Amino acid sequence: MKKSYFIPVIIALALGVIYLTSNNISTSKVDIGSDELQQASFLKGLFQGESKDRPSKATPDDASTTQTFKEQTFEHKAKRLSDPVVEYSLRVPNGWETVLNHDAQITLGEGLLQDLDIFRGPIIIGSDRAEIVIQAKMLEHEILAEHWIRDFIFKSGYTLHGEVNALSEKDVEASIILVKKGLSFESLMRVFIDQNRAIIIRADMPMNITPGDRELLLQAVRSFKLDTRSIATIENRVEFSLSNLMMFEFPESWIIKDHTISQRDIITAELHNLSTNRAIQGLLHFRSYRIHEQQTLDQAVKLVQDTIRNKRGVQVDSLTHALSLDPSSRFNFAFLEKYDISFNAESYDTERPSTHEMWVVYLGTDSWFHVIYLLTPSKDIKFQEWARNTRTFDLLINSIN
Repeated sequence: MKKSYFIPVIIALALGVIYLTSNNISTSKVDIGSDELQQASFLKGLFQGESKDRPSKATPDDASTTQTFKEQTFEHKAKRLSDPVVEYSLRVPNGWETVLNHDAQITLGEGLLQDLDIFRGPIIIGSDRAEIVIQAKMLEHEILAEHWIRDFIFKSGYTLHGEVNALSEKDVEASIILVKKGLSFESLMRVFIDQNRAIIIRADMPMNITPGDRELLLQAVRSFKLDTRSIATIENRVEFSLSNLMMFEFPESWIIKDHTISQRDIITAELHNLSTNRAIQGLLHFRSYRIHEQQTLDQAVKLVQDTIRNKRGVQVDSLTHALSLDPSSRFNFAFLEKYDISFNAESYDTERPSTHEMWVVYLGTDSWFHVIYLLTPSKDIKFQEWARNTRTFDLLINSIN
């Protein structure tokens, strides 16, 4: 990847919350230094709307590694899978039975959940035995670990207990309730995304497990670590130049459409996330306007508004978040806004929840005004596509140079 001159923005999206985790990002208003720019309507929201407060997210404590825990457990190291091999280690309670141990390096099948290791605890009177299960699953599209685990819990029929703890973009932890053999279990699940695979470790605990044994299993799950970690991405990336104005990257599963210079002063391009039947499930649109005496910044903003309203048929329900970003030396300003939207083709009802979201980033130089917006189904309508679309938007903005 080429060096980015736009300071990277990491937008971790969960429960509609925006998190900026780069050390270089500033969420305070930048010193714009232009009267015209300070009057531009997008500083007050591209459309009229009401900002909403969002709760902060707690960070979990680190796993305990006391001497007592080490005395009660043994270290298990393993090499699993192939192309490439995954090496991991964890501490397993003493005396536990090894039910499954794949010594051979296996290849993941597409869409299949593969067991790698299973350990089973002693018999508990009146209940089933506790288990530690390590599994792997092939990933097809770019997604945050936090979004993947939410989708996995929902599709597996599990019940999320408490909050999902996103420890990083590729590392997440959650407590769930599941049913096995007619009995309810509490389970602590940890997911690591490594290249194009999700590595899952889960401790399933009967409801009548003793507090001491429960704590031991929580520590065992949190002792798990990948001894080899790939820096490769889930999908290959495609580099694209917007008429030499900016370079960016996007996952190869997205299709570039309508890259045109419709006028000397307007350049556009579009990316589509298409379903198997070629229906659009997500849309990323780029518009760049040359700024001069005949086309001011304020006029360019109005052109963007008209295009979104009239060409796209967007009905803005509310502005839910707006942030000023540190533009670095490449741009004079950088802003991010998120809207809940519907479409005019739908019967519009102010009491009905919004069906889609629009994410917009504005970038400006002395000569050009750039607008990049994402149209996506909301997470309540199509969670998996929302997760994929917003992740792509995040990665693309990070890659701009």
